[in-house]
Amino acid sequence: MSKAARILLILFWPLLSYADNKPLLYSISEKDGLSDNVVNCFFKDSRGIMWMGTNYGLNSYDGSEISNYLAGKDNSLPDNVISDIKEDSGYCFWIATGNGLCRYDAGRQRFSTFRFSNDNSVLNRYYSLTIAGDNIFLACEKGLVSFNKNSKRFRLLNNPSGALSNKINKVYRDRKDRIWLATSMGLWRYDLATAHFRCADSPENDKLFEGFVTDIFEDHSGDIWFGTWNKGLKRLDTNGQVKDYLDLPGSHSNVVTITEQVDEAGRYHIWLSNYPGWLEAEQNRFMAFNIPGTGNEAITTSNRMYCDRDGLLWISTTQGVKIYNPRKQFFHTAVLSNGAPITTQGVTLLPMQKGFLLGAQASSGLLQFNDSMRVIRNLSTITNGDGATLFIQTDTKRNYWVSSTTGILEADPGFRVLHKYTHKPGDNKSLPRNFVNSLLFKKDGSTWIFPWQKGIWQLESQTFKPVVTGKDSLLHDANIAKALEDDEGTIWFADYANGLYKYEPGINKLTNPISARRVSNEYLIGNKLWIATAGELYCIDVKNDKAETYLLPKKYNKYLYDFAPDNAGNIWLAVKGGLLAFNIRSKTFRQFTESDGLYSNNADLSLACLNDGRMIMAGSTYLTWFDPAKILDNKNPSLCSSHV
Repeated sequence: MSKAARILLILFWPLLSYADNKPLLYSISEKDGLSDNVVNCFFKDSRGIMWMGTNYGLNSYDGSEISNYLAGKDNSLPDNVISDIKEDSGYCFWIATGNGLCRYDAGRQRFSTFRFSNDNSVLNRYYSLTIAGDNIFLACEKGLVSFNKNSKRFRLLNNPSGALSNKINKVYRDRKDRIWLATSMGLWRYDLATAHFRCADSPENDKLFEGFVTDIFEDHSGDIWFGTWNKGLKRLDTNGQVKDYLDLPGSHSNVVTITEQVDEAGRYHIWLSNYPGWLEAEQNRFMAFNIPGTGNEAITTSNRMYCDRDGLLWISTTQGVKIYNPRKQFFHTAVLSNGAPITTQGVTLLPMQKGFLLGAQASSGLLQFNDSMRVIRNLSTITNGDGATLFIQTDTKRNYWVSSTTGILEADPGFRVLHKYTHKPGDNKSLPRNFVNSLLFKKDGSTWIFPWQKGIWQLESQTFKPVVTGKDSLLHDANIAKALEDDEGTIWFADYANGLYKYEPGINKLTNPISARRVSNEYLIGNKLWIATAGELYCIDVKNDKAETYLLPKKYNKYLYDFAPDNAGNIWLAVKGGLLAFNIRSKTFRQFTESDGLYSNNADLSLACLNDGRMIMAGSTYLTWFDPAKILDNKNPSLCSSHV
C-alpha cells in the first residue's frame, strides 16, 4: 500500500459513517419471468398486486407468479415502453406509454387506448401520469396534458409564461389535491381550481437552483421533496423556501427518484436513486445502501425506487428488482471499504467487554469498535508498518498480543506498547520469522509462538527457543492457525494444511486425528473440541477421543472460511455459498444466503461472538452482525444434517 493510500485511510476511519446497510430480502428478474430486468415504474394496487412497467412491456406480480402484458396483439398495449401506472376507484389501471394513454380494465381483462393526436407522435408519448377526479394528467415533451375519462377528450394546458413549453418529467398529485410538475425549467404547481401555473422553485428562493427537476415526492408529514439532475435532493418548506442537501457528506448530485420508508424502529427515511441510499433528516446525514449483486460486487446505481403500502422497498437495478423489507431483516451490514480491501490476509477479531478489536493491514492494522459498530480508536500506529494483523488475543494480565506478518506486538490494557518482537538476522535469540500466525498462553504460564512453517517456539525472558520433542523441534514445518489447551494439559493444533494435531506433553506423544484437511480454527466447549473443514463439522470428546462427524449440506461444502459458536448452542459457519447455523442439540443445519439478507453468498469472513450475544462477521470490505436468537426464530424449515 502506498504512503498516500495509508494517509487517506488514517483520515478516513474517524470520519467513517456506518450505515445499517441491510441487504435485501429477495429479488426477481428475467429468469423469474420478468419481461425486462430494468423497471421504469412500480405500483401496488388495492388488491396487493405489484405492477411493473419496463421498456419491454407491463408485468404483474402477486408474490409468486409474474404475468406479462405486451404490445402487438389484439386487445393489448399500444406500446411496450411503460413509464407510469395508476389505479382509479373502479379497479381500472391507467398506463402512460410511448404511444398513447392506455386503460386496463382488470375485471374484464381488456385494454383500451386513447391518443391525443394522429399526426404528432410527441403528444402521445407520456412520461408520467396522475389521477384527479375524472381527469388524468399526463407529462409529455410539449407540456401538461389532461384527459377527461368521461368525454374521452385531451387538452394541452399551456402556461401563459411559456416556461412549461419544455418536457415535463413528472406529474404528481399530493394529499391536498395539488398538481406538481417536475420540468426542465424547475418545480411548478398547477392549481386545479384556477387552472393557473405557479413557479415553486427559482433562483429567488433556491440558492442552488437547478432547472432540470427529475422527481417529486410528498412525505408522511406533507413536505414536498424533489430531485434534480445536477444539484441533488431539495425540500420545499411551508414558507416556500427551498432547502438544499448537496453539501452534506455522502450526498449525490444526481437524484433519479425519491420515496420514503419507515424502518423497524419507526424512523422515516427518504430514499434516493440513482446512487442508492437514504437521508436521515433529523441527523442531517446521508447513508449509503449497498445492493448485493449476483457475485461479490455491490450494485452501485439504481434506476427506480418505490415503497409500497406494506412497507416493502422495490429497487430497480440492471440485474432485476430487489425487494427490501426492513421489518424482516436480521443481518446488518456496514461497508468498510468501497474500493481496495483493507487487508490481503483476512480479518481477525477479538471481542472486548464492550465492542471488539478488528485487525486488518497497514493503517487499518488495529481498530477498536464500539457496540454500535463504529470505529472509536485507530490503534494502527502501534503496529508494525505495512504488516497485516493475523491474530489478536489477551493474556492472564489482560495485555493485548498482536501477531502479524511483521512480528509480534505486546501492549498493556490501555494499548501502551510493552514489547515489539521481530526477526533479527544473525540473532538466534530473536523471533525466528516475522510471519507469526498465532500464539498460545499455556496454563503453566509459558507462551508458545507459531511462526509460519518454522515449528513451535517458546518465549522466555525476551528470548525465543524452539519447543523440542526428542531430537527434533515440535511440528517443525507445520502451519499452525490456532492452538488450544484442554483441562488435562493436552494441546490441540489446528493446521492450515494438515488438519488437527494432538500433543500430550506428559507422554511426549503427537498424533494427527484429522489429516490432509485445511483447518483454520477450533473451539473448546466444555469437554468437546469443535473443528470444521470444507465438508465436515467434527466434535471430539477430549476426555475419551470419541469423535462425531456432521456432513455439511450439499452446495455449502465447497470451501470453509471460518466458524464460531454463539451463546445459545449454535455453531455458525461461513462458507462459499452462504452462512450455516448448526444446532448442537438437534444436530441440524440451517442455511442463509443473499435471499435472507446476507451481503454476499461468498462469505469470505471471520466470525466471533460478542459479549452481548450478537455474532459479528468481518470481511476485507464489510462487516455484518446479527442476533442469533432473532434470526433463528424467524427462519422456517431446518435442514437435517448427515450424521456419520
